[in-house]
Amino acid sequence: MTFEEAFNACPLISILRGIKPNQAIPVANALFDAGFRLIEVPLNSPKPLESISLLATHFAGRAIIGAGTVLTPQEVTMVAKSGGQLVVSPHSDRALVERAMNEEIKPIPGVATVTEAHEMIVAGADHLKVFPAELIDPRRVASFRQVLPKHTHLIPVGGVNASNMGDYLNSGASGVGFGSSLFTPQLSLGEIQSNAETIIKAWKTL
Repeated sequence: MTFEEAFNACPLISILRGIKPNQAIPVANALFDAGFRLIEVPLNSPKPLESISLLATHFAGRAIIGAGTVLTPQEVTMVAKSGGQLVVSPHSDRALVERAMNEEIKPIPGVATVTEAHEMIVAGADHLKVFPAELIDPRRVASFRQVLPKHTHLIPVGGVNASNMGDYLNSGASGVGFGSSLFTPQLSLGEIQSNAETIIKAWKTL
């Protein structure tokens, strides 16, 4: 499965910040069963590369596994060596995007302005993380959509939940990312599964 195939199947990114390696497969199985096909392990989680490696092996050909909070080109290479196929950043960094493309994995750099978005598109990114979404009104996403190339995919992240994702998707976002509204390390597996099913159900009704 390519990133594009996974994104077309379900353009919702599950962000597992704080997950531990022994939680990774049970939690990701629950997300996969609910319908998620994009799974991100932020690098400020405990032993993130171990979790990414476990998940990449377990879901080979079925889902796209990657890293979030990727801050440097060197971290991109570490993710690639661990089997990751996706790197998501909170910021705009041309060198990071170029390294990801050289490693043949998908970069999703963070942007908060049209200027940053344009710079990342020039660098080669076609999927952009609109961050932090809780500070970016859906109307701004609509204004991004009006001026950026039509092939650009905007993915708001930060404060997005089942209740407000429609506001962003209806304003021109191509997908969204879910963090604490989906997963925190303190939640039970049943609670995580319930959150995932609620989000997928809400997405399907849009």
